[in-house]
Amino acid sequence: MDKGYFTVKEFAEKANISQQAVYKQISGRLKPYIHNVKGQKVIEAAAFKKFYSTEVQQPHNPDSTPEIQDFKPEDEQLNSTQIQPDNSNQKQQELEQQIKELRGQLKQIIENEQEEKQFLRNQIVQKDKQIESLTENLKIAQQLAAADKKKVLELEAKQEEIRKAEVAVSEDSAADPAADAESKEDTKEQEQPKRKGIFARLFNY
Repeated sequence: MDKGYFTVKEFAEKANISQQAVYKQISGRLKPYIHNVKGQKVIEAAAFKKFYSTEVQQPHNPDSTPEIQDFKPEDEQLNSTQIQPDNSNQKQQELEQQIKELRGQLKQIIENEQEEKQFLRNQIVQKDKQIESLTENLKIAQQLAAADKKKVLELEAKQEEIRKAEVAVSEDSAADPAADAESKEDTKEQEQPKRKGIFARLFNY
C-alpha cells in the first residue's frame, strides 16, 4: 500500500483485530481517516497511531503517488452492506438439524408403535392357543363325564335286577312253605349217606 495508508486487511493485522471490527469503526471514529485510493478504501496510518498508541512501520511504494479521493457515505454504506455477516447458511444448518431431530423422533415413535403392535399380536396368538387348549380339555372332560354316567346307569340297572330277583325268591318261599321244607329234607337225605360213608371208613364198618 502507498505510504501513510493501510488497507482494511493491513490495518486489522496491525491492530490484531478482525476486519469486521475495522469495518464497524469505519462509520465511527475511523471515519475521518478513510479515503479511496484507486477505488480501494484505505485508512490513514495516523488513525492506527491515535487509537492503538503504537507507531507502525509505514508501508510505502516509492514508484507511485497515492491518488486520494474523498470518502463518500455511499461507499461506506456499500461496504457496510458487503460486510454484513451472512447468517442464512447458519440458519439453514440449524433448520436442517431440527428437521433431522424431528425425523429421528418420528422414526422412534413409529418403531415403538410397531413393537407394541407386534407385542399385541403375539398376545392374541397366545390367547387363541390357550382358548383352543381349554376347549379341547373341556370336550374331553365332557366325554369322560358322559362315559362315567353311562357306567353308573348300567351299575344301577344291574343292582335293580339283583334286588328284583331277591324279592321274587323271597315271595316264592313265602307262598309255598311245604316245598321249601321238602327241599330242605332232600338236602338232608343227600348229606346223610355221605356222613355214613365217612364213619364206615373210619371204623372199617
